[in-house]
Amino acid sequence: MNRNANMWSGLLIAAVGLIVYYPTLKIGFFAEDYVFLDGIIRSDFGDYWTRNFDPRVSNPIFWYRPLRALLLWIEYALFGGNAEAFHLVQVSIHVINSLLMFKLLTWVFKRWQLALVAVLAYIALPQAKEAVYWATVARPLAMIFYLLTLIFWMGHLRAGGRKKYVAALVCFGLTLLTEEIGATLPLALLWLELVLFFDRVRRNYADTFKRHLPLWIGAAIYIWFYWQRQIAAPPAAAGEAAYGGVGMGWHVLINLWKYFEIVAFPFFPSPFSGMWAMILLCILGYVMLVQKNAPLALLGGLALLNIAPALLIPNISERYLYFSALFFGGMLAYFSEFIAKQKQALAPAASVLLVALVIALGAERVAASSDALALYARQMRQTFRPVYARHAQFPPGTLVYLINSPVATDIASGMFALRYGRGVVVNGTDVPQRARLADYRHAFVYYFDEGANAPEQIANAAPTIAQLNLPVIFENKIQLEGYEVVRAQLKPGDNLIILLYWRALDLIDKDWTVFAHLVDGNNALIAGNDSPPREGKLPTSIWRQNRLIVDWIILPVPPVTGKDFRVQIGLYDLATLARARIIGAENMKTAALEIGAFVIEE
Repeated sequence: MNRNANMWSGLLIAAVGLIVYYPTLKIGFFAEDYVFLDGIIRSDFGDYWTRNFDPRVSNPIFWYRPLRALLLWIEYALFGGNAEAFHLVQVSIHVINSLLMFKLLTWVFKRWQLALVAVLAYIALPQAKEAVYWATVARPLAMIFYLLTLIFWMGHLRAGGRKKYVAALVCFGLTLLTEEIGATLPLALLWLELVLFFDRVRRNYADTFKRHLPLWIGAAIYIWFYWQRQIAAPPAAAGEAAYGGVGMGWHVLINLWKYFEIVAFPFFPSPFSGMWAMILLCILGYVMLVQKNAPLALLGGLALLNIAPALLIPNISERYLYFSALFFGGMLAYFSEFIAKQKQALAPAASVLLVALVIALGAERVAASSDALALYARQMRQTFRPVYARHAQFPPGTLVYLINSPVATDIASGMFALRYGRGVVVNGTDVPQRARLADYRHAFVYYFDEGANAPEQIANAAPTIAQLNLPVIFENKIQLEGYEVVRAQLKPGDNLIILLYWRALDLIDKDWTVFAHLVDGNNALIAGNDSPPREGKLPTSIWRQNRLIVDWIILPVPPVTGKDFRVQIGLYDLATLARARIIGAENMKTAALEIGAFVIEE
């Protein structure tokens, strides 16, 4: 391949990539982007460095991906909260990966024209969009090192030389430090040799073994470490699993077929995609096994290895197809060549038109998805717009506590950190820990109702007294460990808000209803609320044993006044209306914890 063709091909690939993914620059931050930004903003560099680079203390929920963490820190240091800049970096990484793929495929296909078609199709495919428009996803960065490993390894096999071999090993290590996909590289490199350099492998098995031994040792150490930190660690140390239901099962084969359908028919869902995938699978079997098409066999194997770890996860996500989508590009390259070789005069033009159509379809899908995601991101930000409008700043030492928030607390924490800095702490009822409102100089509590309205209530430290010592254990093996009252001095029309801290001491076989009754000095009912925990969103039958459950009681204060109001809290079986008694209470018929006193005044 001459230098001019290489240069113009690279410019064309870069131009197509930037044009196709230009709409992603307007998406803004969303979802887990805020989580990672929160970790940067709320940490000193030393703490951030230690938490992300020291494997002994790395937060296991976010895996061990220190190079991704370093890149995010550099981006924030350079761009602050400029989301467009973060997205531009991610798009640029995608373009770099596409150029590296072009370099690799020119060797694999041995025809730069086929490599160009494959990469032009790949760079516009909508399957890559999730990994590209998500500004903090690690896969594109990891793929730079992954592809460099393949390129240096193949360069070593083609021309020899120790430098390329060492460079491949270094890039392999960098891939492991970026994302777990690096653990599949030893198999990927072995597959590359078996497909493209089989005669060399067969002539000298010992040389092949020595060449691959450092890779397998490195992968074994990494997998052992990963098993200890991410899989074998007890829940108390490792936190909640990031992906429930991970493991072997029938879903592995089901997911494999679903992913193949997406690769085979990448632009939009169709009732015929399964049929087309089956036909394509037969064609590919013939081409790779009978015609022995080595390039497609190599791409197919690499695509399978890249998607293999994701097959263990029950849910489907197209971002795991970031590299595997290149297989579609390879198929299109051969199909376009087949069309161009036909004897009809318009065959070459039809081949070019086919590639242009694929790029156009991909660009349209990426643009549509970007618009939809930008709308979702705006709606997420609008959740807290009333708070932003009311508070240009919060005083130092402020806690913002969110009850029933439509935005997860870890995401909301990043949103508040971007706007107010690290001085504002954010907590919420979806986090299994106590609010500790009294520990903060200022605590602002927001309860989100069904309409996502969130009236503000400023917590005060007025004490209340429970008639029984906490914790109390009900006969159904549910323990009430504690409670926090947001305000004990109220006015008619206010919400009386109580946070409850439950724990299941055993597996609960039925759904219990929580009751909260506001009574006056004569024990007359003034207001009440009966509901399964978290307004029915977390019934007791699905509680995990020994996990702290944060629940809430919201009681609208009626138009009464007085200084001796109390709240009675307990559990009952909705089917029988029988209340669960409290074990160990002086009166064995006690079935409610009484909290008081509350003052209601004009």
